[in-house]
Formats: sequence, C-alpha cells, structure tokens
Amino acid sequence: RLLSQKAEKISIFFKETRMDLKVLGNSYNLQSLIEAIHSDDIEEIEFWTDLVNEELSRMAMIRQRYMTIQIIHKNFNEVIRIDYDQKENALQQEIKPREVINGGFFTETLTLPLNQVNIHSLLHTNSNFLEEGFSEPVIQFGTPLLTPGGKAEAVLVFTISSQHLLHPFKKIPDGNIMLVNENGDFIHNSKKETIQNLGNS
Repeated sequence: RLLSQKAEKISIFFKETRMDLKVLGNSYNLQSLIEAIHSDDIEEIEFWTDLVNEELSRMAMIRQRYMTIQIIHKNFNEVIRIDYDQKENALQQEIKPREVINGGFFTETLTLPLNQVNIHSLLHTNSNFLEEGFSEPVIQFGTPLLTPGGKAEAVLVFTISSQHLLHPFKKIPDGNIMLVNENGDFIHNSKKETIQNLGNS
C-alpha cells in the first residue's frame, strides 16, 4: 500500500507538470513572443522576451522543482533559458546558452499537436544524461509552441532531476521497483540495469 501511495504521488506530479506546460504554453505573453519570432520582429521579440522571462522565472520559483525551463526555436537555438538551483532556492544568473544535443526528443516534440507532451528520460541506467550535457540523471517534458497558423515555431521544455522526483523509489531490501510509461519505456528502475523498451511485451 505504501508503494501504491508513492506511485500515486508520482502520477499527480506528472499531471501537474503537464498542466504547467499547458498553462505556460498558452499564456498570452508566450503566444505573443512566438508570433513575434515567426514574423522576425526584433523590437517585439525583445519586448515579449522580457515578459516571458519573468513568467518562467516565477514558475521556477513557485514550483521549486524545474531545474531548467527552456524555449528552443525550431532551428535548435535557445530563445530563453531559466536555471533554478534547488539547493540554494534561487535562480542562477548569467547562464550561457546550452547546445541542444538531443535532436531526437526535440524533433519529436515539434511534430506533436497543440498541448501534447513528450517525455524523455535520462536515467542512471544509461549514460545518456552525461552525453547530453547533464551532470545528473533527468527527466524532460516538452510541448510544441505553435504560430497562429498552427505551425510549430519552438518547443517549451521542463527539465527535472530524476533523483528529486524518484527519491521515494530508491532501492528496497527485497525486490526491484520499476516505473514504466504508457509507451513501455522505463521511467525508473531501482536496479541499475540496461534500459529496454517493454512496449511489445
């Protein structure tokens, strides 16, 4: 029963994260920024970027769990990046843009319909989190940002420390704990074995 309660908390966490993506992705400020980027209006881009920066920063400080919030343009350039230090409970300043390495996740997210969410896990059980520039295992949530005409212009991405998220599911004395998403992919495996896809099993 205890594990069931913990699993329910994870489910709520995922639902809240999806909702945060939807709320931010449909905010007037962010929609206005996407429209300005699409029309290549420099003055409008600068104006709306400042407002969206404030909006994303507030979300990071309120939730205290999104280690990075990014808006990434379809050409793989970061438009905005907010980094939150969970230990210091503060936003990190003067962050250099990070190269978008995980093209697969980014490209998949661009093709999604409005308000759909793509989830990408970089866990202890594989070394991809190091290859993709992270110092620890993470889970990324992404949703497309569309122009008024319905074309994908950018992606909104939340990055969450999987250690923070999955702390209740650390190793247990007897047995193994696995969390699997609806596609059959491991979200967490308490035994550090190779990740595999369970979708057809």
